[in-house]
Amino acid sequence: MLPSFMAKPITRRRYPMVSDHGSETRDYTGTPATATIYGDAQPGTGTEDVINRNGYEVVKTVWAQPGSDVQDDDVLVLPDGEFRVNGAPEVWGSGVLDHMVIRLSRWAG
Repeated sequence: MLPSFMAKPITRRRYPMVSDHGSETRDYTGTPATATIYGDAQPGTGTEDVINRNGYEVVKTVWAQPGSDVQDDDVLVLPDGEFRVNGAPEVWGSGVLDHMVIRLSRWAG
């Protein structure tokens, strides 16, 4: 179990699946199912588009309670905006400090 300071509520949005030319994909214009997970978000390292110079990536990392219902195509709502889960959440089964590491990103600019 994570320390008590890693127990901030974070809204998770999971958008519905639709068929797009035979492939299942998320419909980010649809109404999402929501849930609350608990953890702590911290800033990460992003990147910028140096070729087109049209924006940059904002990156966050969330340390969440073990067993949090998060998938790699979900959206987490933080105080500074909505972020997409970037890759599958990592499950750290270390015994006393079991937790999940969730990488987030969004494009700005």
